[in-house]
Amino acid sequence: MIRYARLDELQAIRAVEMSAEKALVEAGIEFPENSEELYSDLEYSDAIRNKYLRVAQAEDGSVLGFYFWKVVDGDAYLAEIDVRQESQGQGAGSDLLEDFCEVVERDGFRKAWLTTFRDLPFNAPWYARSGFEVVGVEECGPEMKAVWQHEVDCNTLVAPRVIMCKRLKGVDDSSLGDSSSL
Repeated sequence: MIRYARLDELQAIRAVEMSAEKALVEAGIEFPENSEELYSDLEYSDAIRNKYLRVAQAEDGSVLGFYFWKVVDGDAYLAEIDVRQESQGQGAGSDLLEDFCEVVERDGFRKAWLTTFRDLPFNAPWYARSGFEVVGVEECGPEMKAVWQHEVDCNTLVAPRVIMCKRLKGVDDSSLGDSSSL
């Protein structure tokens, strides 16, 4: 079941985030010792209050995954999506991604954006199977460029990353930019 997160679940959400990061490390991503968290507890708490953070709940009621999104340049930006490492590969991530696209489309957004590792099979190629396309930073609006710069500042560019965008259903806009990678 996917539902809106509760404030009392912040610690469980952080635990999912840390568990999911282990999969990145096992895939060869080495985060520098001085890397910062991209999102603070305050940002997550605000997202929970504003209904921008949803969780996948296991049968026992525990949080097995989540996604957090923001509005960037008037579009929906998937800031974070994580699934507990032991639950990965069982469809929870796909369910969360589908839920995100449905929620933001229902809320009237025309495009969904994200940033991700280019070469990990469970990152950019996985999103591409759901209709996301690589977009060059030069095609982004000022807020998306600022998101990208924040990632640079937090030392997340430890492996090639890309910006991706998906037109949501019913959108006939062809202004997603080119397919150049970063």
